[in-house]
Amino acid sequence: MLRISTSRIACLVLVAAVTVLLVHPESVAAAGCTGSGTYTLSGKVRTSSGAGVSGVTMTLSGPGGCTSTTKTGGTRGFYAFFNVRKGTYTLTPSKTGCAFNPPSKAITLSGNTTANFTASCL
Repeated sequence: MLRISTSRIACLVLVAAVTVLLVHPESVAAAGCTGSGTYTLSGKVRTSSGAGVSGVTMTLSGPGGCTSTTKTGGTRGFYAFFNVRKGTYTLTPSKTGCAFNPPSKAITLSGNTTANFTASCL
């Protein structure tokens, strides 16, 4: 029988959580916008030449005034909001020195959805 102490289990859980954050810093549960019938909203922010833009703040605003933010990560410009409940949202990218096309998107979420943006940065 394998015996693992409670402190070792806590350590393993902590290592797993840190690993997820380091590998996927651009993903976040949509705090305040979660509930039953939940979906994923994800996409990429890229330049017109196709390069990913990192460090873009993505703001998701929706039903009941829920708001959540995350940043695009890495060289892919990827972001994701997980466990978002069904409803109509506004998704807005922002980063100093950048303009976005479109400036924001209205999204009716009733399944997993992708929303991409094009950035023009100085």
